[in-house]
This record gives sequence, structure tokens and C-alpha cells, in this order.
Amino acid sequence: MTEKKVNHSAALSQLGNLFQYLIALKCSLEAKSTDIINIESKGDLSQHDINYEIKHHHKADHCLIDSHIDLWKTLGNWVTHKEELSEYSHKILLTSSIVKEDTLAHAWNELLAEDRYIELNKLKTLFLADKSKYKSIRPHILKIFAFTPDYTQEQLIDLLKSVTIKHSQSGANKLFQELFDHPKLDLIKEKDRYSILFSLIGFIVQKGIMTPLNWDIEVSEFMNFLREQVYKLSEGEKLDFPDIDFHTQTQATENLSKNRYIEQIRKIPFESQVMDALHCYNYSINVLTRMSFRNPHSLEEFSKNKSDTGTLLNNKKEAFCLKFDDYSETKIFKQSKMNYLNSISDICVRKSYPHNFNVGLIHQYIDTSDFEWKLKESNFED
Repeated sequence: MTEKKVNHSAALSQLGNLFQYLIALKCSLEAKSTDIINIESKGDLSQHDINYEIKHHHKADHCLIDSHIDLWKTLGNWVTHKEELSEYSHKILLTSSIVKEDTLAHAWNELLAEDRYIELNKLKTLFLADKSKYKSIRPHILKIFAFTPDYTQEQLIDLLKSVTIKHSQSGANKLFQELFDHPKLDLIKEKDRYSILFSLIGFIVQKGIMTPLNWDIEVSEFMNFLREQVYKLSEGEKLDFPDIDFHTQTQATENLSKNRYIEQIRKIPFESQVMDALHCYNYSINVLTRMSFRNPHSLEEFSKNKSDTGTLLNNKKEAFCLKFDDYSETKIFKQSKMNYLNSISDICVRKSYPHNFNVGLIHQYIDTSDFEWKLKESNFED
């Protein structure tokens, strides 16, 4: 059973999501009270006449090289949705990646739009010439240069004129610390700021859960919420949204139902287990995210824990199938459910971890591997 490498860690993926929320939080703290910050409706984030594509990479030395998909996919998306995004006169690729002097990204902001086009065209010729390489960016390159009567070279140059690359941005951990020290939070005691920040992040995430198709942060409402939380601290009351609990959010099932670990549960089918799976997965991700702020190296340890969980899960499945003489089509769903319940109950990668965290690691592994709960005839072969 192999683990997919494209999205090798749900924890790192969640850190990328959190980076987007932290950018939204920073924009909300620094915007005018009449502003609205929109998330995911048209790109990763938009504000005023600015449309952002936000890319986060866990490694501090990650480079935005000329062949990196972040560059080509972002430009491709802006080309594809050029009509919808015409209201935004500024388009910003905001990334934690660094750039080197010999790359287009390094020179980009100093180049005229026509020169940006010339350099992109040179790279296009170079990358398309070698059909054995650059397969991930090839579709995006073709999309960018797929001129028609309705999409001309002049229109591409005009789009490129609006693009800025903000590279070498603070990663999630550093950005969190910068927000911890933000002037808008100066009057809050340092011992309380950690809780306040997660409460504000919770406010942003809650908006996405309750209104996923219209994920707007009204800055006036956001600032009122901040003032309410500061007042609650002064009164010794519990803050709102310390965590997002999917048990109480009916929208969450729709939003996360495309996750692979949920699809695998529904294939056996075991709908009664979906909400528990959502809760445990979310709990484990929240713990990993919080731990990463205290100690960035904790993600490496938990990544190993997830890998160990996968080993235990596959061994458990193999041992379960050995109990039966042969494959039975009529009993396969019942057997699959039995294996699911046994695995959820028994697998414990670390006894010191809470049970729902261990279960969350199981679902994280399934989300990024080819493991299936539904048993097949091949599972019963000697």
C-alpha cells in the first residue's frame, strides 16, 4: 500500500490553509472598517481591486524556480478566469518561497509587461521542447498561450501588466508570531494573545463553514468581534471559537465530503461513522497546527506517526482477512464495516495520545494514501 506524495501530509496541507487564514486575518486587522475581505470566491483571497493567489511551503529554503507549478498554474488560472477577475486591476501571487537571481520571478516586478511576455514565451519554448519533462506545468503553459479571436496576445500582455509577485513572505509560523506582535493587539496581555489569535482564526473559519459560497469577512463585524473577545477576557469569560467542532456544523459534511477519507467510509457504506470521522480528523489537524506554532519540528514527528499508523492499519486489514476462508460478495460490506470498527477501536500509534487524535491520524493517512476500507477479493488471497 503506497502513500501518495503529491499531498504527503494533511498537517502540512492544513498549515497551508492556515497560512491563507492568517493572511486574511492580517488584512482584516489592517483594513478600513468599511472593507470586505473575500476568501475562495474568486481566487484564494480578494480585497478592493486586489486578487490574491496564496502559496505556502513549509521549508524555509523552498525556491520559486522558473519551472515551478505555482507560477504557471497561477497565471493559467488568471487566464482561464480573466472575465470574472476583470474587476481586479491588481493580481498578486503571494508566496513564502524565496527566489534566486537567475529566475524570472526575481526579475518580474521590474520588467515591463511586454518583457514579461517575452521571457515567458522563451520559457514556454524551452519547456515544451522536452516532452519527457515538465509534465505538470505543460497544460498550464498551453492554456496561457492558447490564443483565439476572443483571447489575444495583447490581452495576455495586459493581464501580465497587472501581476505582482510577492515572494519570500513570512511562512505560517513566522506570520503567526508577527500577528502576535501586531499593533492592533498591543493592549492585550501577552499571555492572552495566543488565545485571541485562535479565536479570530475561528471567526474566519466559521464564516467559511456557515456560508461557504459567500465567504466574506466584513471588517466592521470582525473588529466588533475582537472587541467582544477582549471584553470577555477582562471578565474572565470563555472566548468564542477556540476550536471548530464539526459535530455542531451541518455545513461541514458538504464542505469536506470530497476528502478521500470520507469517500472511503461512504464506499462501504458506513454513513453513521462520517461525523465521528470528521470530528477526529479535524481535532488531530487542530492539534498538529497548534503544535507546529510551538515547535515547527513537531510536524516531522507527527508525519512519522502517520506513517506508522499506515503500517498498523495495513497489517490490521491483512490479519482481519486471514480470519476468513474465502471472499464472499454477499458479506463484503459487513466484513468491511467490521474491519473499520476494529481498526478505529484498536489502532493506537502512541498510547500517550488521546483516542480521537489516534483515530484522526488514521483518517489523515487514508486521505493521502491508496488505502481502501472496502475489502476486495484480492485481500483474501493467500
